[in-house]
Amino acid sequence: MAKKDAKKRDDFSPATIRKIKEMAGDVCSMPTCRVITGGAKKLRDNSFSIGVAAHICAASPGGPRYDSNMSKEERRSYGNGLWLCQTHSRLIDVDPARFPTSMLKAWKEEAEAWSMSNVGKKLISQFEHDKAIRVAVGRSIAEFVGGGDSIKAPIQDIVLGYDE
Repeated sequence: MAKKDAKKRDDFSPATIRKIKEMAGDVCSMPTCRVITGGAKKLRDNSFSIGVAAHICAASPGGPRYDSNMSKEERRSYGNGLWLCQTHSRLIDVDPARFPTSMLKAWKEEAEAWSMSNVGKKLISQFEHDKAIRVAVGRSIAEFVGGGDSIKAPIQDIVLGYDE
């Protein structure tokens, strides 16, 4: 019975899945997430993915945001797909009222614009990001305490200012 039900689904082709993934830059399309969803395995014998080509409008009747006016081809098309991490793929389907079609289409458009605009830019780790913020805050405190000159600022005042 599972195979019979599976045929009723208008699933994406492998080529469509690849295009959805690549256009999103292999990054979750949820604006507040943007985790990288693919990479190399430890043994470097293959790659893996924690990403999912999710349907904006469900692939079968009864699914989240199903649109009976769509053709089979439209449901299976690139335009009806959104690249998400496993967590957000599940989230949009268990709470479809919170994630309407219009929102998911906007996410897709934003994710693809983000992907395009970040080609050639360096990614930084959370540690590097946090360190850069600490350095900038420390420098700002030193300049404030030192009257605009971080060299003249007494170190104990800087430390106290940073702690506050």
